Amino acid sequence: MRTYFLSYAEAHAATMQPFVAASLTQLTARLVKLSWHDADPFQATPDDAAAMLARARDRGDAAAYGTALKLLSGIVAEFNAATPGRTLTAHRRAAVSFRDAALLAVFKTALAELTRLGPAPAGGADEGGLRAAAAALALACLSFDFVGTCLDESADDMGTIQVPTTWRAPLEDPATPALFFAVYATASPPLSTACLECLVRLASVRRSLFATEAGRARFLEALVGGTLAVLRTRAGLDEHANYHEFCRLLGRLKTNYQLSELVASSDYAAWIGAVAEFTVSSLASWAWAAGSVFYLLALWSRLVTSMPYLKGDAPSLLDAHVPSITRAYICSRLESASALGSDDGSPLAGDEGSLADQLDALPHLCRFQYAQTADLLAGLLDPLAAAHAGACGGGGGGAPRADVARLELQLAWLVHIVAAVIKGKLLTSATPESQEATDGDLAARVFALARALAAAPPARAAERSRQRLELAILSFLQAFRKVHVGEQVVHSSKVYTRLAAAVGLADHVAVLDAMLARVAANLALFGGAEDVIDATLELFNVGEGGRGGVKRMGFLCADRHPPLLPALPPS
Repeated sequence: MRTYFLSYAEAHAATMQPFVAASLTQLTARLVKLSWHDADPFQATPDDAAAMLARARDRGDAAAYGTALKLLSGIVAEFNAATPGRTLTAHRRAAVSFRDAALLAVFKTALAELTRLGPAPAGGADEGGLRAAAAALALACLSFDFVGTCLDESADDMGTIQVPTTWRAPLEDPATPALFFAVYATASPPLSTACLECLVRLASVRRSLFATEAGRARFLEALVGGTLAVLRTRAGLDEHANYHEFCRLLGRLKTNYQLSELVASSDYAAWIGAVAEFTVSSLASWAWAAGSVFYLLALWSRLVTSMPYLKGDAPSLLDAHVPSITRAYICSRLESASALGSDDGSPLAGDEGSLADQLDALPHLCRFQYAQTADLLAGLLDPLAAAHAGACGGGGGGAPRADVARLELQLAWLVHIVAAVIKGKLLTSATPESQEATDGDLAARVFALARALAAAPPARAAERSRQRLELAILSFLQAFRKVHVGEQVVHSSKVYTRLAAAVGLADHVAVLDAMLARVAANLALFGGAEDVIDATLELFNVGEGGRGGVKRMGFLCADRHPPLLPALPPS
């Protein structure tokens, strides 16, 4: 059966319909995996497919050539995936045997064929999809689950790839990433995207694979030089799939390499400047880059957190770029709200996990030059809060509904950012007093905004933009409680000194009282907004506030607010 399937695939490659070829590939791969330990001929199947590839290449049979490449890809994919009806132990036994006996040879075949095919001619297409098939084969090999960790490819951040030591020669060679960069430069999706995915995995190879630090440095030089060339030409980045994978590649460079190693690269100064320019332009294109911004923000966040560990005289140049990136992010979020003018299509209305990922990277960036960032936030918050109060004053009859919605979405973004910055204090072991005072100034502005919203017309509660703003306020209150309320928290006199002077909240008891009042008001006002009610109850719940904080809130509830909810007429 195995021999017949292979010979049929080679003889009828030019006439088979695509769905037939796909089914035959899967059938052959499944047969080989199930019989891998039964007889030697099955373990020779990858070699037989490679021989089919050589024969097709020699006689110029493009159809059989592509079929052989796809057959090898199918075999690798089959051994990498658990087989229905088989135990995980049986799957790993076959996968490990295939990894040790054949996978490296298959990967070398993919590299050799991609090298032989070379980049597509200028303006030319990938005739027959042969280059795409070779790149897909290389990607399948690099995506193999080498140690049985079952990597989740849908995860935002992929772990280190634990390739065997026997892979050192092809992976340590700087010509390997150079090959994928060269093919990418003249290709279009899916070939160009597959090349970038291969580069992402190459950048994720374990550190200990390299025999020497010099070899690792040469490999990093190839990655830095290749990404710099793409940043300068912007080749292929108008394709969204390419753009997303390229952002992942930039992020992996810092995840798998130290800042000191990057700084030591000969192209570092040009590279960091080009990445900063690319990040700023990406943030400005907020609709285009919505799903990819996280990788860029995470890159800069990791660069900033590595600053204390940077040794030597080589400058990191982060002082020149991080403030502009922070400003670009904040201003681009406000621009998104201003351009849309409603909740439809707003990044705030997208996936909550994506928003949280972006905000998690912000504290390190904002606190890098905190005074400058705080001045920017304050300069944006004050006029927007005043404009919103004026628009909602007297029933808001004089302000168009769309204008009020735009103001609320812009305020929601700023409050979310302030909440992230306040919560970022937990990420640092020691915070200077000047930063604590700045925390107090920003927090006072949000508390003042929350107090002003309580006086806004109740009819606004039905508007989605108003609900988005309330969710941001609740997020801020949660962050403030985690940092500045609770038995295990040392209360910062600087924070409460500023709060007392600005909004009359002299201590944590007064803050808990304000939170409790917020809970009561929201339960009465936002009954039709399930997400707001959920967030409100979470604020009232034990959460991370500490048992002492909850006891105090419960005491306040019984002592100062006997009826938590106002009397409601019977429905």
